[in-house]
Amino acid sequence: MRGLACSASFMRRFKALVDKGMTNAELAEWFCFDVPEVFKLRKALETQEKLLKMQKEKESNIALLQSSQFDIDTAKLDFEHVPPTTLYEISKAPEQHQLDLAVRSVHHKLTQKYIRTKVKELKGEPIEKPEVIDTGFKFTCPCCNRSYLLLHVNPSGEHRFQEVREA
Repeated sequence: MRGLACSASFMRRFKALVDKGMTNAELAEWFCFDVPEVFKLRKALETQEKLLKMQKEKESNIALLQSSQFDIDTAKLDFEHVPPTTLYEISKAPEQHQLDLAVRSVHHKLTQKYIRTKVKELKGEPIEKPEVIDTGFKFTCPCCNRSYLLLHVNPSGEHRFQEVREA
């Protein structure tokens, strides 16, 4: 989802158009998004509303909140300011863990990658460990003259440098 989609004001506009009954195709055309992005935004909106509802029903969530490291007062959050990308990832978690994850994401500023990994862990899915491949390419920085090996990381396709220490 794009940067604009992460703002609270955008989500309010999006919700207003959804409430008016616009279809996914119409929303995609309105915001110049792909239809799959609109599906993710709708899921984020549903999750946001569900979290607000869960938060209001304290009686049913007292055990959940007390089992976490946060107390009920700390959990009084404005989920409007949780980015939709985060809400979308939280929506994939088992329902009994969604509120706890949302609270943690706000208090500890959790990354998307961490939340995705935590959701897989909660679901009991295997967590892929990245495979680091030495490309054999040696890079020497023209500024400091230090040498680095270029490493390729699968499956993400990212690259890393590892400093070469010469004895």
